[in-house]
Amino acid sequence: MTPLERQLLRFMPYGLSLLCLAMGLPMALSMTEPGGFLGVHTDRTLADPVAWNTANMAGGVAMVILGTASAITVYGLHRFWGMDSKLKLVLPVFVPVLFTLWSAAIALKYA
Repeated sequence: MTPLERQLLRFMPYGLSLLCLAMGLPMALSMTEPGGFLGVHTDRTLADPVAWNTANMAGGVAMVILGTASAITVYGLHRFWGMDSKLKLVLPVFVPVLFTLWSAAIALKYA
């Protein structure tokens, strides 16, 4: 594995966590419009503005909390577990992905 690949695999999870935070903040602050790029798009949320705001606020808060938890978890994996094998480099990439899926499940619960 080249040093560039090693650095990419080391910092990609932080980028995914920041992306989760950047997408979750507008949703948590009710800054998204129905039918826009961000948001929970279901028949119910698109038809009812109250359902749109409820689902997106819940999903946005979950994304912000889980994005922060994801960054802290990835830092802990890097700091205390070491990075001496490919598995240990790739595994932290899945932490933000799993946390994002979890926040989507929370948002759909309120949709």
